[in-house]
Amino acid sequence: MTAWRQGMVALLYVFLWLALCGMGDGGAALKGPIRIPTPAKQFTVTLTDRQAVTTRLTYFSAEGMIFFTGTRGLGQMALAFDRVRSIEFRFKDKKLTATATLKNGSKVDFVIDRGQRVMGKVAYGNYRIELAHVRRIVFH
Repeated sequence: MTAWRQGMVALLYVFLWLALCGMGDGGAALKGPIRIPTPAKQFTVTLTDRQAVTTRLTYFSAEGMIFFTGTRGLGQMALAFDRVRSIEFRFKDKKLTATATLKNGSKVDFVIDRGQRVMGKVAYGNYRIELAHVRRIVFH
């Protein structure tokens, strides 16, 4: 084998190795929520995911914020956590719809970003989940 050909084979191996290392997300999905933001106010919730697993969270936030954002009709809205008793999530027409039961007993429906993440602290560390995987959140 000529030196040029050996160099090309070595280069091919390097490209294959780089391609395999770059596949997927590089293992990022396996990394847990190393650090979560500390919200302006502490909220404690019980979260139930789509597998019916319940988790109690303190320092609960939505991407570090203490409100949910979404759309209602053609408008945009924000719903502060301190007004919410519970919130349920369901898919309707391929959109994630939230039904919030407010502390005054009334209910409000809105569409929320399915990729938005909620997070908080648990007894064994930190916790993070996308809203698409959440069935219900109860505020305490």
